[in-house]
This record gives sequence, C-alpha cells and structure tokens, in this order.
Amino acid sequence: MLFYEEDLWSAEATFLCPQWKGLDFTREMRLQSTDQQAAVHVLKEEWWLELGGQKISPEEPRVTADAEFAWSPDGKAFYITQSENVAEVQGFHTEAYAIDQGHLKRLADVNEIVQREFDRHHECADESVAAVKWVGDSNHLLMVAETPWDSNCERGYFAGYLISLDSGTVIHRYTSREFMRTWNGVIGNRLKDDFRSLKIKQKNAAP
Repeated sequence: MLFYEEDLWSAEATFLCPQWKGLDFTREMRLQSTDQQAAVHVLKEEWWLELGGQKISPEEPRVTADAEFAWSPDGKAFYITQSENVAEVQGFHTEAYAIDQGHLKRLADVNEIVQREFDRHHECADESVAAVKWVGDSNHLLMVAETPWDSNCERGYFAGYLISLDSGTVIHRYTSREFMRTWNGVIGNRLKDDFRSLKIKQKNAAP
C-alpha cells in the first residue's frame, strides 16, 4: 500500500487526503474559497469549480492522491500541486487558476517560469516544482524547485522563487538557506528534510 504525507511542501496548504480501501481509494472534499463565493469540489480523481450554482470543469480535471491545494487570501485564485509519479518522489508540478468574471482561468505556467529560472544555475531536467504560499494576494505565489532524491544530480537540492502571476516573472530568488530562514513557518516536511541533508555549499548556492 502507498502512504502519502501531509504537509509535504506547504504547512498552510490543504492535503487532498485519499481514503484507501484495499488497492483503491475514495475521496470527496469541498474546499470553500476564503470569500465564501466559490468552492472547489474534489471527487475521487477529479475536481471542478462550483460558482454561482454552476459546475465548471477544467481542461485537465484529474487530481492525484498526493495533491496539495490552497486558495489565495482574497478568494480569487487557487493552486494545486501534485505528482504523476505514484511513488511520491518526483514529477511534482503546480497549476494556478483564477476566477475571472464568472469563468475559470488558467494562470501563467508557473512550472515553466520556475524551471527556466532554476536551470540558469542548475542543469537538472527532472526537478519538481511546488507551491508553498500565496503572498499577500492572488498575484504573488511562493514557489520552490527541488531536485528529487532519485535524480542523477544535486539530490535533494532546492531553491525558492516568488513570482508575479500577472507579469509571469520572478521577483525574488532565495537560496535554500534564505528560503528556510524567511519562510520556515510555512515550509513543508519534505523541504525541511532536504535542507538537513544539504552541504553548506549547496545551502548557499545561487538559486
């Protein structure tokens, strides 16, 4: 049986916890927005948005068993971080969505933004990209790129990025040490375990 960990990337996100029955699992959750105007409904392996009495499905409705979810403070956006890898080791990616005039809108490709920045100093093709926290509003999202433990380079290394979704740009970069010091209260258990295993040079490496 597989086991999935709460607070994997973010201590503030909601873990979309599955209930296992043998080799299969069930799950039904309703995640109300912070402004009480909308909700994301998760049923087993699919999700959709409930808004104004309507069901709005995304182009890619699948949600995996290891997913994390968080609404922005203003209730206008949300993210889902999940992995296609059943072993919960690698392949994590994040999608951010906004509610725009009654419609569900996919926001900037945060994975591409973070991967492009990470690859400037670290050439690993299989890094995971996860969200950690909405910062202030629905425009600023704190992200992390991590080289998984089964990688051939810099195993467990990570760096942090604060991105603007409106402009699709990185507005702040964090070394592993800076990320831990600045955002320690919201960082999940996986990153804390990673940090303990890093060498001093890796902790201070350019993000």
